[in-house]
Amino acid sequence: MLKESVRNVLARFGLSLHRRESIHRLFRELERLRRIASTVPGSNEPPPARATSAQNTDLHAELSQAKEALDWYEERRNFFRLTEDYDARAKEKTIIAGASRFGHIDFADLACWIFASSLSNHRLIHQRIDETTVLWRSVKRTAGPILEVGRAAGGSTIAILGSSGDRNVVSVDRAPTYPEMTKAVFSRPDVQSRLKLYSQSSREEIAEREFGMMFIDGDHSYEGVCHDIATFWNCLKSFDGKVPLAVFHDAADNPIGYVPAVKRACDELIGEGRVARVVDSWGSMLAVEKLGDLDQDRWYAKEDRGFWRRYAGPGYPVLSPRTIRSTRDPAAAALAKGLTNLLGEENLDDPSWIKVGTDLDIVFLEADNPVRFVRETPTAGEHKVEKLVPLGLSRFAITMFLRPVRRKVLRLAVRAPSGAPMAEADFALVDDCRIERQQAADGARIIDCGFLYGNGFFRCDLAVETLARLPSALISVAALDESGSPRYNGSPDSGFMVNLASVRELP
Repeated sequence: MLKESVRNVLARFGLSLHRRESIHRLFRELERLRRIASTVPGSNEPPPARATSAQNTDLHAELSQAKEALDWYEERRNFFRLTEDYDARAKEKTIIAGASRFGHIDFADLACWIFASSLSNHRLIHQRIDETTVLWRSVKRTAGPILEVGRAAGGSTIAILGSSGDRNVVSVDRAPTYPEMTKAVFSRPDVQSRLKLYSQSSREEIAEREFGMMFIDGDHSYEGVCHDIATFWNCLKSFDGKVPLAVFHDAADNPIGYVPAVKRACDELIGEGRVARVVDSWGSMLAVEKLGDLDQDRWYAKEDRGFWRRYAGPGYPVLSPRTIRSTRDPAAAALAKGLTNLLGEENLDDPSWIKVGTDLDIVFLEADNPVRFVRETPTAGEHKVEKLVPLGLSRFAITMFLRPVRRKVLRLAVRAPSGAPMAEADFALVDDCRIERQQAADGARIIDCGFLYGNGFFRCDLAVETLARLPSALISVAALDESGSPRYNGSPDSGFMVNLASVRELP
């Protein structure tokens, strides 16, 4: 058995020995272990139970250390791995031939191929050198405002700012973190005058609706990328006679890696015909030119049905919503919301969220996707999550991105800290979606109530006005049973998904 384990380690090691002079010492150590293991008595039958000798104990310890070292080398090998794109030589020749005066060539046209590039290039920007050159060139080839979805530490934002002259830049990120140098750039007066930062999901509206270029590097799930395409693709316009471009990170096949879900969405975009065509690609970065608008509702309907089938069951098939959006109050739909999410940036696993008759599971769509499954516990009573939110407001809007699991109706509610109801709405999130009920208590008024289905989740909105400012309020979402009651015996197979949640001020 031990001999076979050593052989398995050697087999794994042999696959990564390729060009790795630095791990020859580990190879010799594994060979020594193999020779020791070959002298240990044994057969194909498991040995009888007996005390482990000191020699075998040492051997097991050495083998364990060897495995740990091998895993470390494998990780570092991928991190420092230097490769070229499959079509690198052809792209290099195109760049050289396309330079009318080589003395005036843009540095980005050189950096993508004169420097080696690997994941170790990451610092402020989570991109390789060759990938950032695609972003830089795309900014230079376009005009007009620029949209960025996903800025993380602000590295890509800085690259866009540095290549865009005086153009306006709009950046959206759910939970950004700014190192010292990012703050130094963002605090410059000439940057502040043209940079608008949203700290929110790209699934929530932004005020700006026209862009000459956009960079997508946010939610890497299939649903997330399709939602960004559905929401923003038709916002791309030509400015000053220059073509509009969209740039996607982790979208192009290359020897180091990409995200299959992102590539799938981009392949479908390119396959639309007369909508998009590829114009540039290095590493996993893909730039496409917009040729025409797309069918927004059809793109909002895209989801990974194989994934969601895991949460279906008898009487609860995978959703195929026929009603994409509710009829909203025309006067309320255009209400501007404050930029600050009063819920903060924590997911539902933060202790400030109270779980009543529920447990919480992380749903692994992609590492950067904040989906949580609020799973019912097999107890009688309510099954919900709620949070006490400091407000100091009399007008505010709640937005939650939800998907029921083996339930049909979810209730979004605002309550006084004592638990007394103030405003609530019941959303039937099924194929024929509808708002079944909305009710406000004395002293409160529902300004707007609506939903929008998009890529796996229903965006549910509840806008409320109260006669007096509320110092704080309980915000909750609960599942209802088939009779419409919030109190019932829970089932661990049932509950609801929560993607994102926000509470924002209304002017």
